[in-house]
Amino acid sequence: AILEEQADEAFPSLKDEELRLTLAKKWYTHADFCTCRDDRGNLVGMIVFYANQPNDGVSYISHVYVCKDKRRNGLFRILLDKVKENVKQKGYTVIRLEVDKTNERAQNAYLHCKFKYGGEASSSSLYMECSINSQS
Repeated sequence: AILEEQADEAFPSLKDEELRLTLAKKWYTHADFCTCRDDRGNLVGMIVFYANQPNDGVSYISHVYVCKDKRRNGLFRILLDKVKENVKQKGYTVIRLEVDKTNERAQNAYLHCKFKYGGEASSSSLYMECSINSQS
């Protein structure tokens, strides 16, 4: 349901139901989650990440979700700090993600959380990275 709600905003686009199902199965099988729920138990924030290749020291954020009415109140930073704690305990030193080149709002949020640009990922996206050791 969360993926369907975000279909228009997500990168890559999640408008295709088959893609959403494939992605959900992949996450369920291979990814870790950091979530936040409101006092009624509704999911209001989530970061999906991979920390399953310890040899290279790089963990990957696959998906970020913060419901629209909870944005701009620090929830993303709280979730990100929990992800950092988790991957640091597992021995990772870098968190990497891919962001749409046109999504300035997301890029600014990542820059505010001390991510740096890490080069072009594709013709439509950029890598951004954050060193875990330099973060509090």
